[in-house]
Amino acid sequence: MLHLQRKPSSSRDINLEKPLNRWRFFLNWLFDSLIPGVLVVSTVRASSLKSPVSIWRGVVFVAFIVGMMTIGRGAWAFSCSDVTEISEIECEALVALYDSTNGANWSVNTGWKDTNTPCSWHGVACIGGEVSKISLPSNQVNGSIPNLTPLTGLIDLWLQNNQLSGIIPVSFSTLTNLRRFHLHTNQLTGPIPDLTSLGKLEEFSLHTNPYLCRDNNIDYSRWSQLDNVVICVCEHATYSLKKRTLTVPFIEIPVVDFLTGLPTGEKELWKANLRQIFGTTNRFRLLYKTVTQITDDSNSSWCPANYAVETGTLSIPYIDVPIGIALGNKKFENGVDVFKATMTWEPIGRSFVVQEIEQLPQL
Repeated sequence: MLHLQRKPSSSRDINLEKPLNRWRFFLNWLFDSLIPGVLVVSTVRASSLKSPVSIWRGVVFVAFIVGMMTIGRGAWAFSCSDVTEISEIECEALVALYDSTNGANWSVNTGWKDTNTPCSWHGVACIGGEVSKISLPSNQVNGSIPNLTPLTGLIDLWLQNNQLSGIIPVSFSTLTNLRRFHLHTNQLTGPIPDLTSLGKLEEFSLHTNPYLCRDNNIDYSRWSQLDNVVICVCEHATYSLKKRTLTVPFIEIPVVDFLTGLPTGEKELWKANLRQIFGTTNRFRLLYKTVTQITDDSNSSWCPANYAVETGTLSIPYIDVPIGIALGNKKFENGVDVFKATMTWEPIGRSFVVQEIEQLPQL
């Protein structure tokens, strides 16, 4: 079998010492894979075929192109500055909602932070260059509601049947174009904000949020559906010097699935006492006999302690402590006796260890 090869042209007589020429050589080498460079003459028949070397070059060329395309996709990152359908500040409000409610794990999150056309994101609608509707009911929206003030054109907000927690932001009352909002069947807590500024509001629902309450300083008389909502009470945890016990009247504890061992998204309200371990200021043992579930929704608090199953962390927002008492390896003076503290469960010692403690002004 006779092989006849082309002689490289003078343009390919290159100096590999020069970086630019090395780059050209690489491209030329890849380009050769697309051109029949070997003529194969057979005694049976003649045809123009690629040699094995040329075929190998073709494989490398295809891999090179696919790699460059992959790098190009990976290099793109969503930014609200690239959005033109709505203002950048409205886009950032949508992103804040996604980030604060674990958007990556929503049941459906098509488009969110994947395209620069937020008006086409799942559950989002726009009118005249403004976000007019957010509809994400029964979508595993899990977390707190962020500041939505920039969404001045928002007309409809549907977030019912999810796992929203925390308070409804006071800034909610600035959404003056809001006509309908539904936040029922969540785990929202704290005072309902003043709704009197929402002059266009036609309907809303907040039921099945067992720890929502009415602020005694706000007039809700326009909304008869709120008549049965309890008045807000923020009952602090208390420390007794005589008994060396910490009484926590309200603790939100996630409900854990018996089979999977994972939180279901629901929460229960409990109360408990912890006794300070003798000779320490930062270790407290849980008195199991005092742990009881609160089932009467009228007896609740908008500022309960929270227990995180995943980390074993107990966060207590308010603790009343006698002035001058050392707690958590710190001793505070100056008449401040309200604290917030974070404790972590230590299985070996079967006790909670104070990790952080901070003074708060008198409430």
